[in-house]
Amino acid sequence: MSAQHRAVDFRDFLDEIDCQTDPGLAVHVICDDLSAHKAPVVHKWLLAHPRFQLRFTPTYSSWINQVERWFAELERRCLERGVFCSLDGVKTALADWISV
Repeated sequence: MSAQHRAVDFRDFLDEIDCQTDPGLAVHVICDDLSAHKAPVVHKWLLAHPRFQLRFTPTYSSWINQVERWFAELERRCLERGVFCSLDGVKTALADWISV
């Protein structure tokens, strides 16, 4: 995206994700409340790409705080007391926790 945070730049970013993501997957994009994310050009693009869903962080809330809270929960509930003998074991534990 450009430093200007324009709606057309965000739409181009969504196009890039669309090209690089398996067509069978649903895509959830976490956004802040920037007006560019809600502009008509983005809305029109989303209507043409129904597998994409925009998820907005609460107004006046820092998205990075939400991400940090999620990782703290992941550590506390999944990793903190875990014993993992392999990378596959960690991946399985993470996938199981996320799917709950």
